[in-house]
Amino acid sequence: MRKLLSPPARAAGGAAPTACRVDRLGLAVATLVIAAAFLHAHWVREMLPLAPVAANNWFGWHDQGRYLEAALAWQRGDLDVARHLYMPGYPLLAVPFLQDVPLLGLPLADPFLPANLVSLLASLWLLAGIAVRLAPGLRHAGLLGTLAFVTAMLSSPQSLDAWVVPWSTSPATALILLCLWAALRFHAAPDRPRWAFVAAFAGAAILAFRPTDMAVALVPAALLAGWALATSRASWRAWARTGLAGVAGVALALGLLAIFYVPIYGFAQSPYMAGSARTGFEWRLLPLRWVTLMLDPRPLLPQGRGLISAFPWIVSGLAGALALMLLPSRGPGRRAPHLALGGAMACHVALYLCYRDLHSGGMWLYFNHHYFKWVVPVASLYTLLWVALMAAERRLRWRRLALGLGTMALLLPWRAELHLRPDAAGAPRWQADGRLLIPGALPEMGDAVVFAADGSWDDMFMGRSRLFAPSAEHVFNSDHKTVPAGGGLMLTPLRPLPEAPLVLEVRPPSLAVDRGLAPVAVRQAIVFGLPCLLRSRRSACVPDEVLAPTRLAIGSTLTFGRQEGPILRSGWSGAEPEGRWTDGPLSVLRFGVSLAELGGRPLVLDLLANPFLPAGVTEVRVRLLVNGSSVATWRLVDGAPGRLRAIVPSALLGADGAATLRFEIDGTHRPSEFYPGSPDRRRLGLFIRSLTLGLGGA
Repeated sequence: MRKLLSPPARAAGGAAPTACRVDRLGLAVATLVIAAAFLHAHWVREMLPLAPVAANNWFGWHDQGRYLEAALAWQRGDLDVARHLYMPGYPLLAVPFLQDVPLLGLPLADPFLPANLVSLLASLWLLAGIAVRLAPGLRHAGLLGTLAFVTAMLSSPQSLDAWVVPWSTSPATALILLCLWAALRFHAAPDRPRWAFVAAFAGAAILAFRPTDMAVALVPAALLAGWALATSRASWRAWARTGLAGVAGVALALGLLAIFYVPIYGFAQSPYMAGSARTGFEWRLLPLRWVTLMLDPRPLLPQGRGLISAFPWIVSGLAGALALMLLPSRGPGRRAPHLALGGAMACHVALYLCYRDLHSGGMWLYFNHHYFKWVVPVASLYTLLWVALMAAERRLRWRRLALGLGTMALLLPWRAELHLRPDAAGAPRWQADGRLLIPGALPEMGDAVVFAADGSWDDMFMGRSRLFAPSAEHVFNSDHKTVPAGGGLMLTPLRPLPEAPLVLEVRPPSLAVDRGLAPVAVRQAIVFGLPCLLRSRRSACVPDEVLAPTRLAIGSTLTFGRQEGPILRSGWSGAEPEGRWTDGPLSVLRFGVSLAELGGRPLVLDLLANPFLPAGVTEVRVRLLVNGSSVATWRLVDGAPGRLRAIVPSALLGADGAATLRFEIDGTHRPSEFYPGSPDRRRLGLFIRSLTLGLGGA
C-alpha cells in the first residue's frame, strides 16, 4: 500500500509529499466498506442463483449462462467449441470455485463471486494509485482517489450491481486500470522498464476477457511510454530496453492465452470474435447515441433512460478531464498523464456509443451499462480532481472552471426527436405479399420507417426481421434494427443503406402487424434545447407518435385479448382468453376520443386488472402517464383482479383528442425465473382484462 500511494520522488518546486497515514488508513477502511457493500448487494440481489446450475436464476440469462457453461466445460475437460462462446479468461476464473470450497464443504452458488470481488477491490486500490500519479503535488491525492471510488460505487445502485452480476468486464476493468497505472509509473520513471512490462502484460491480458477493450488501454499506455522516453531524451539503449520489456509483456500474456485458446478454436477467430467483428462500430452513430444513450432517449424513443441519469458525474468527469488536459498543473510532465487517462476514458465512451448493438432499450433491461464499468469510477475521480485542483491552484481556478462548465454546456442541452420525412421516391407501403416496401431506401443514418406493430419486448427488439436490397440481404443487428418508437415499431439503419428499394419481411410471425395503418417515413433528429434528463415531465419530452390513433367512443369498453389490438403500441404480450399481459417495464396504448363528447369534462379510465405476484414477490407498482403527465399511481399487493381508476383532465389530451397511455411498471418478472422448467421469459407486470372510457364530472 505504501508504494501504491507514493507519488514521484520529486514534484515541481520541491519534494513531493509522501503518502501519509491518513491516505493508507482511508484506503484500508474503504476496502472493508466496499467489500461489505458488495457482499450485501450480492446476498440480497434478486435472481441470485441457488447453485452453479444451468438456468438457475441469473444463470438462465444469456451471457451468464454461457459463462457458466464454459466454466463447467473446462472443469470436465470439454473443449467442444459449442460450449465456449466467449473468450476463456472469465470462465477459467470460476473453475476453482466449482469444487467444494473449504469450510463450506460445497461449491459456491455463484462461482464468479471471488473473481468479481477481487477485481472490485483491485480496482479500488489502483484508482487510488492513479490519483497520486495524476496529481503528485496534491496533498492526500490517494485519499481523493479512494473517495472517488467509494462515491461512485455507493451513490448509485447500478454501480455495484454491475459488479455483483457476473460480467467479463469485472476482471477487464482491473486490468485496464493496472495497465494505465503502470504506464503512469513508467512516465514518472522512464529508466525502469519493468513498468513498461507490467503495462504491456496487463493491456494484452485484457484480450482474454474483452478483446475490444484492449486497444482502449494499451494504445494510450504505449503513447505515454513513448512520450516519457522522448521528453527524457533517453538513449537508444533505453528505447530498446523499454521496447523489449513491452514486447515481453505482450508475448507473455498472449502465450498464456494461447494455452487455453488454441485447443478450442485453433488459430482462427472464435465465433464470438467473428460475430462481434461483423456487428462492428459506426462512427456516424455517435451524435445520436450521445443523446439517446448518455442523456435521455425521449421523446425519440418511448423507454429507457440515459446513462448519466444513474451516473451524473460522467459528464463532469469528461469536462474535468478536458480542463486538466488543456490547463495542467505547473511543472514538467503534468499534461501527458491526463492526455493518456482522460483520453482513454473519452475514447472508451465514444467507442461504445458507436457500437451497433448497443441501444437505449437494452442499456438497463439487459444491463448493458456494464460496458462503462471502468469509466464510472474514473469519471468520479476526474470530477473530484477538477474541483480539488481548482481549490488548490488559484492561478488556474477560473479558467479551469470556465472550461469545465463550458464543456458541460456544450454536451448537455440536446434532445432527440422524431420528425416526418418526405420521400421523393414515394412513401413506404405494404405490398400484397405482406412485406413492407421502402422505395427511397435509408440513405442517411437518421432515416427510419415507423409501422404499426405490437408484441412482446423480446419479439420487437430481437425479432430479426429480414431486410432485402436488390443486390443482397442486409444483416439484422449489423445493418439494421427494429425498436419500439413512434407509436409502433421503427426500422432504423445501423449504417447508411442507400440501395433502393428496400423490402422488409417482419419477424417473428408472433408480432401483430397492422397493415391497415399506413407506415410513415421519419427522420431521427437532434435538436438544441433543454434535455429530457433535466425536466422529464415537459410536454417536449412526451414520446413522439407519428401513427394516427384509433378513435374510441366515450362509454365504450374494450375487452383485452379480443378488441384492443388497434390501440396497442409497445410492451404487450400476446392475446389470451381473459386479457393481455404487459411485457417489460413500459407498456403503451394510444387512442383518440372526441373532445366534443367530453365537453371540457375529464376522461375517466376504468381498468380491470391484476398484477403478476409469484412466490416471494409482494407488490407491483404501476404509474400511469397520459401524454407525459402522471395521472395515477397504484401499489398492487393482491393478485386477484381489481378495479383501477384514473381521472384524465381534458386539458391533457391532444388537440385532436389523442391520448398516449404509458404504464410504467416497477416489479416485472419472468415466469421462468420462478417456475423451474418454464420456457416463459416474458417480463410480466400487469394483466389487463378490460378498459372502459367514461365521462367525469364537470
